[in-house]
Amino acid sequence: MMGEKEYALMSDLAKLLRKHGPEAFESLAGLLSSPEFIEKFSAILMSTATIGRASVSSRRPLARELPRLKEVEPEKYGIIKSFMAEFEARRILPSLKDVNRFVAENNLPEIKAKSRSRSISQLVHSLFGLSSEELGKILAGLVKQGRSDSSLSEWSEIITKGMSRSSKRK
Repeated sequence: MMGEKEYALMSDLAKLLRKHGPEAFESLAGLLSSPEFIEKFSAILMSTATIGRASVSSRRPLARELPRLKEVEPEKYGIIKSFMAEFEARRILPSLKDVNRFVAENNLPEIKAKSRSRSISQLVHSLFGLSSEELGKILAGLVKQGRSDSSLSEWSEIITKGMSRSSKRK
């Protein structure tokens, strides 16, 4: 049985009609009849909930979180470390405005930081909750917006290596 929170969520989803159009809603309704899709959709919802919880705990220093991630998910750790290096060098997301746009476009938790340099911790914590495959897709979109060709090729290599490793595991 759906409670008040679930009805509010359904109402918010309906408000996305203007953004995505009726065709997307019809397509989603069709997909909801597939057991495989339901399984994937459920996993996405659980991942989203995890991200939401992670954003609450984003005050934890990255210095403690990254070594744990390296042990548990070395592939994701490598992608995130490369992302952080590019971010810190300002080769990607060079302004807070770019960071906020990236977050909004990828449905990540809102960044509350008032400066770009303070946004990295919140941004990385929101990336922790994504699978390596999701992370690769999101960062591939970021690569397309990158500034330098060498940076693009390096990111492409990182992402394709990560994607090929994750597909080999399945």
